[in-house]
Amino acid sequence: MLRKVNYLFDKREDFCIETTLATRSLLKMVRNAQQKGYYVTVIYFWLNSPDMAVERVAARVRAGGHDIPEETIRRRYNVGLNYLFRTYIPECDKWIIADNSEPPFQIVAEGSKKGLIVSDMDKYNRIRSLVTDSEQPVRKIENITEEIVKELAKAPIAHDGVPFAAQSPENDIQ
Repeated sequence: MLRKVNYLFDKREDFCIETTLATRSLLKMVRNAQQKGYYVTVIYFWLNSPDMAVERVAARVRAGGHDIPEETIRRRYNVGLNYLFRTYIPECDKWIIADNSEPPFQIVAEGSKKGLIVSDMDKYNRIRSLVTDSEQPVRKIENITEEIVKELAKAPIAHDGVPFAAQSPENDIQ
């Protein structure tokens, strides 16, 4: 995979990587991409329980796909959420959390280093409450409308409504 990513970097091609975020090993790649002028977005497809993740893998196996041990699925469910909030959200240029528990998926929240848009506050708080890593306190978000408005006023608005630092067009690679 690393060879392919380096090839894509050299060609200045857009690409995506699927991961559970259960490791910090991609963080170096995120930083490298940003140094090369890429705009890095993480999209996290959340399931409402580890049991649902176990069932999704079981369904994949029944359809001929590869299996993953149940204990690994459950561990990755929790570790991935922790790394999402503690490591990847602070580093990536943009992030989106989508509830993929039932089709069609629904956007729960999205943001950048300059702001946050929460579409479903109850669900967002539920997801945040699952973050158990104690590196930093996790703050439940309640009535923060004024805080969000202040942050949004500081940054130019992207075409999708999520603020980000102004960039020259040649650096706006997604």
